[in-house]
Amino acid sequence: MATRPHVRTRPNPTISANELAKYLVSGDHAREGILRRAKEVSTAAVIRYRELRQGLVAYLSDPQRPLLRLVELEEALEQRASDTSLTPFSREDASASLEALAAFHRLGNRFGPMSFRAPATWPGPLAIEGVAVNVYPDLALVQEARSGPRYGVAIMRFAKGEDRESENGATRRAEIGRYVATLALMQAQAHCPDGHIAHHTLCQAIDVQNEDVISIGPSQTRRVNDIRAACRGIARAWPNL
Repeated sequence: MATRPHVRTRPNPTISANELAKYLVSGDHAREGILRRAKEVSTAAVIRYRELRQGLVAYLSDPQRPLLRLVELEEALEQRASDTSLTPFSREDASASLEALAAFHRLGNRFGPMSFRAPATWPGPLAIEGVAVNVYPDLALVQEARSGPRYGVAIMRFAKGEDRESENGATRRAEIGRYVATLALMQAQAHCPDGHIAHHTLCQAIDVQNEDVISIGPSQTRRVNDIRAACRGIARAWPNL
């Protein structure tokens, strides 16, 4: 397959948790596009919401959760959004991050009883049926229980739904979140700290823009089987993309 300038082709099947979750709820045509984007990686890639993500992780993992952290984050983003010395992309990203930060403020009460901490060093991708799945936890959660301390991880999502999103669109977005939460559980199970038990209630997709905290819900086994079946199909399709 010919490659374009500034594009690196991955020889082995590799996909992110968010893109795999989208793949699972998409039709055949959309699936092909997702896989092509996963295979051909821009060498000049930029990461959206980086500063916002780092700021929210620092806030949630602080046991005191001082509001001053969020105030300082908002001020820094406002400065970047108006700084004409930055690239248009950087200013637009700061503006989008401010909008997401406002949504996070409305979501804040959902985190009251949760005890977050910074996750351990990333151990590498999950190997699922011949596919390397990049699951990057933003936060780790620990909860005491009679059976022993429980462990989970949370992944933040910043994709924004439409202002007048249809019921089907909202259902699809929630289903993506449940698959992301399932991948978070699989990551927690594979890399659970000694003496802890990975627990599905502590594995979450935090949908910041849409003000929701999504857990796996019912049909956990089915979702794991869906993921494994999808990865088998990705591994078969990869050489011919």
